[in-house]
Amino acid sequence: MPTMREMSEAHLTNVRNQVTMLREQQQKLAAEIDNLEAYLNEGSRELDRASSTIVSSSSADVLSAATDENAVF
Repeated sequence: MPTMREMSEAHLTNVRNQVTMLREQQQKLAAEIDNLEAYLNEGSRELDRASSTIVSSSSADVLSAATDENAVF
């Protein structure tokens, strides 16, 4: 039968291994968070660019329509 010391050492080894595994998971999660944040930022920039293009295009259409209406009157 193992001694109290041997059981304690085995337990501490298990705890050490668990800490190591959790640190590895932490690094993987941090990398995944970085990737997702980059994706989110790029998507937001694309959406902003698309929105400003649509707004600019719509503004030009409104201005053109107003000019045409003034010419008709």
